[in-house]
Amino acid sequence: MLTLEVFTASHCLSTATAKLLAEKAVARVGPMNLVFRDEVADAAQARAIALIIFPAFVIGAEVLAVGLPSLAQLVGLLEEKIIETRDA
Repeated sequence: MLTLEVFTASHCLSTATAKLLAEKAVARVGPMNLVFRDEVADAAQARAIALIIFPAFVIGAEVLAVGLPSLAQLVGLLEEKIIETRDA
């Protein structure tokens, strides 16, 4: 099962919106793990994939989107990743 990781920064005003957006997107695409990461507490993971912009939506080591995509955009990106992994 895929895991969507949402990296946020506590000082960022969009953190709550990013979390809600991720929850809605995952609910639309079906079974997927959802993990919220903090830029400070999870700094090693953020550095490993060279994140400098938050929020960031990540699967594996691939950054799918940064900032706040629309719900439709995020759902589309997640659906693409599901198809990729299913066909692999």
